[in-house]
Formats: sequence, structure tokens, C-alpha cells
Amino acid sequence: TTLFRSMLAGQIVSTGNAMINLVGTSVGAGGTNGEGVWLGGGGNVVTSTNGAISITGTGSGSGNPGYGIRMIQGTNIISNGPAGITLSGTGSSDSPGIIVESSSSSIIGGPAATGAISLTALTNDISLSAVAIGGAGSATLAAERNIVLNGATISGSPGNPLNVTLQARAANAAQGSVQITNSDIITYGGNLVIGGGSDPTMMPAIGYYDVSSYLDGVLIRGSGASTGYQIYANGGNITINGQGSIDSLTPGG
Repeated sequence: TTLFRSMLAGQIVSTGNAMINLVGTSVGAGGTNGEGVWLGGGGNVVTSTNGAISITGTGSGSGNPGYGIRMIQGTNIISNGPAGITLSGTGSSDSPGIIVESSSSSIIGGPAATGAISLTALTNDISLSAVAIGGAGSATLAAERNIVLNGATISGSPGNPLNVTLQARAANAAQGSVQITNSDIITYGGNLVIGGGSDPTMMPAIGYYDVSSYLDGVLIRGSGASTGYQIYANGGNITINGQGSIDSLTPGG
């Protein structure tokens, strides 16, 4: 276990069966010191040959960015063996538990179609931009509130199906949505589940008013032949459970 806060353009490598376990807790009051774990800088790599990768971050402060885990500027987390990749973030105040932003980053498991990738926001949201997730047997994103994908790619590969679950309001909160914009989810025969609550196969993501706008329970925008983005299971099952808010002004599921 490594007590950890930030890494800029560095590498953490396990070449055997040892587990990589990064744990970071911010003691700042927001601003640039609010993140629990911050991975940023071109060429930033956390990679393991056979051992699992676990990253746990707890943010602090009353304002952004009190992120639990923050990845920016081309950070890559790669497992080359069957062991899983687990990210668990707790954001402070209204900050996302896990956020990936700015430039192309990746979270890649392997060998293809084995192991599991798990991202959990114990508080607030998972917010992913410009990130590629795949290579494993499953990818599960679970958030206490919302899951937001913007310019993200979650994909298996030919002959290597990826089961994908997007689970909003995972602790059965009254509200929590899934927002997918200009993103690809391609399972290559794996199953796709989008929903909420403790059982997203049966329970919905639920929309609400977030002070500035009304959120659908599940929003998929910018997907289709005209945009080049796809939600495609290629033989797998697709389950989408969404519900509008009890507020009559909020859009439907």
C-alpha cells in the first residue's frame, strides 16, 4: 500500500504478481490541494503484469476540486493480467468522486475479456471525458448520484465481449441520472445495463432538477449514424431503466 496524492508524468509498475494499492486523502481546503489522488501529465502510467490495481482517493474542502480521484492529461491505468482494476473515490462537497478530464486517458484491463474494471463514486458523481475503458471482461461504473460520459469510449473488441453496467444512485438515493453525450459504448456481444439503485437491471436511474437544469433519468445524446458515436451490443442484451422526477416539470425517463 502506498499513501499517495499526486503523480505528474511518472510511472508506477508491478512486473510480477504484486498488487498496486494507492491510497490518497487530501488534507487541503479545496483549490489545487483538494483531490485525494491526482494523476496527471503526459506519459503518466500505472501498470501491472499480473497483480491487481487499486486506487482509493478521498477529497476535501468545500469547493471544487475536492475530487476523490482525478485523472488528467493522458493518464493510463493498465492491467496486463487477469487481475482487476478498482477505483474508489469520495468527493467532498459537490465534487465528483471520480473525474477524468482533459486529453486522452485510458483504463485498460487484460488479457482481453478477462478481469474486471470497477469505478465507484462513494459520493456524488462519476464524470468521464476523453477516456477509453476496455480490454477486460466487465466494466462497472457505480455512482452515489450521477454518471456523466462526454466524449468517452467503453468498448470490448472483436471476439472479446465486454459486459458494461452504468449504475446511478447505487446506494438507492432518491435521485441519480445517467448522462451520455458524444460517447461510444460497444460491447462486442457483452451485455449493457443502464439503470440505478441496488439492482440496475430492474431499477431506474431517476432524473431531477439540479439547480441549473432538468436532468432526464437516462439521456443518450449524439449517438447514431450521423454523428459516428454508437451504443451497440452486437448480439448482447441492452437494458435501459430510466425514470423522470416526481417534479412534473422534469422530463421523463
